[in-house]
Amino acid sequence: MLVSAAGVLIAVGVPVGWSLTDHPTGVRQVNPGTVTRLAGADPAPAADPASSIPISPPGGQTLPATPTLASPVRITVNSLSINAPVAAQGVEANGEMAIPTDVRTVGWYQWSSAPGAHSGSVVLVGHVDSAVQGRGAFFRLRTLEQGALVSVTTADRKVWTYRVIAREEFPKTAVPLDAIFAQTGPERLVLATCGGVFNSVTRSYEDNIVITASPLAVDGYPTK
Repeated sequence: MLVSAAGVLIAVGVPVGWSLTDHPTGVRQVNPGTVTRLAGADPAPAADPASSIPISPPGGQTLPATPTLASPVRITVNSLSINAPVAAQGVEANGEMAIPTDVRTVGWYQWSSAPGAHSGSVVLVGHVDSAVQGRGAFFRLRTLEQGALVSVTTADRKVWTYRVIAREEFPKTAVPLDAIFAQTGPERLVLATCGGVFNSVTRSYEDNIVITASPLAVDGYPTK
């Protein structure tokens, strides 16, 4: 929902009522420009952000999930006490990325890269909060520091470790979707949620927080 009204990056279009009183505010950006640099992408956002989400190749055929790699099933960030299940997600009818309705579950964009792909973004998107369900899995993501470790467990029970290299904040009208969803460049983990000022009129956050992390190891062994 890079431009949706509910509150994460790409379609968090669930009627959960974003009205908690301790909404996340702006963050101190770390290594801005990283997400576009690694993708080799033009940092300028597309005129129609939803059209940048890579849901099909030329010819309109639906992209399958990566066939030779196991999908993410859990994300753990010990420094923030995050330990959340991950569910594969596709797109809504309006072309925006679907997000789990349970705010404690993180969504993996099933047509992005998977851990071990050696190229492209492994995209995980999560909620910040809900007036009905409380704090979401990524409520504290905006505080994740450079150098912090993020673990992603895949369906084959392997644990992949990534180190945070950047924390960026974008207005929802200027999120670089091409870069976030790019399948080019080195493998990196991209975590996204909403942030910035909470607009009580539109009932939505005005920005998106994007964390980029580089792969370190799988089950304790270097990935390269």
